[in-house]
Amino acid sequence: MRTFLVIAFKMFSLLFASLLTSALAHGSHGHDHDHGLIDCEAIELEEYTLQTHIYGVFIILAVSALGIFGSIWLGTKKSNSVATALQLVKMFGIGIIAGTAWIHLLPHAFEKFSSPCLPESMSRYGISFVGLFGLIAAFLVQLLEVGSSRHNHSIHAHEEQVLPIKEKESSELAHIQHSSIIGTYVLEFGILTHSLVIGLALGVCPDDEYTTLLIAVAFHQLFEGMALGSLIATTVLSLTTKIYLGLLYPLTTPAGIVIGILVRESFNENAAAAIVTQGILDSLSSGILIYTTYCSLMGDEINHHSGFKAYSPIFKVACFLMMYLGAAAMAVLALWA
Repeated sequence: MRTFLVIAFKMFSLLFASLLTSALAHGSHGHDHDHGLIDCEAIELEEYTLQTHIYGVFIILAVSALGIFGSIWLGTKKSNSVATALQLVKMFGIGIIAGTAWIHLLPHAFEKFSSPCLPESMSRYGISFVGLFGLIAAFLVQLLEVGSSRHNHSIHAHEEQVLPIKEKESSELAHIQHSSIIGTYVLEFGILTHSLVIGLALGVCPDDEYTTLLIAVAFHQLFEGMALGSLIATTVLSLTTKIYLGLLYPLTTPAGIVIGILVRESFNENAAAAIVTQGILDSLSSGILIYTTYCSLMGDEINHHSGFKAYSPIFKVACFLMMYLGAAAMAVLALWA
């Protein structure tokens, strides 16, 4: 499993580095030729209050922590009412994740790859890069899942030949739990990548847009934290591991804000490096989230989950309504961020 992850990471790193290097090598002399009057130079920040942006670091940290650790804490409570509430939060979270991919990540990636400041070497392929990188991400996620479950499948196949029926069912449950853990790891990686980009944008945001964007990002982080926390809570990981996973989420966006604050004087969102990097990261994140949403979450947690099929019709309706409500929440937030 470790060897497989290393190989996959190296493949992704080489691909990312080669494309980015190619873009930057051709980007500087392509702007004036194709863009005419389009100004791709950095825009000077006229009003920027450092203290306000520093406050934002702690606000986002607190809100993100509340969202993810609130759900993880809820998962430590063992009762039917808590299990019911956690299931509804999980369904709300599935809608949040789907809405993030379709309404936030994909449009932003299309915006970057359709920019008039896109390097000339990449402008011909343009917005097709969104689908390309999203597809690459989805394929890599599938390979990771296949590679990680290969050994587990071999053990399970052997057990089916020697174990009694009850123990076979237990082995099948262990396989499902293993898949859920891998899916959660992959999902968190996609969310963290997206969160870093959000933080960077907030860190370089001027004062006249900052308050509105901060409020929108705060709600976004709260909802997304609830979504990720509810999925972490339902895995069979130890509480310590769940806490470690939970810590990564509230720290990532504030880290992005700090980076934005540090580079605010030199950062140019119209520069080739910024456009290509943000476009690629958003495309990869959308591919990861879309694959995870439909294959791991909707597929495993709803369509093929015997427990979900056993729910009463009324509770099933409530679950679907919560999922649609989560997606609707992200659709509304798209008005501001």
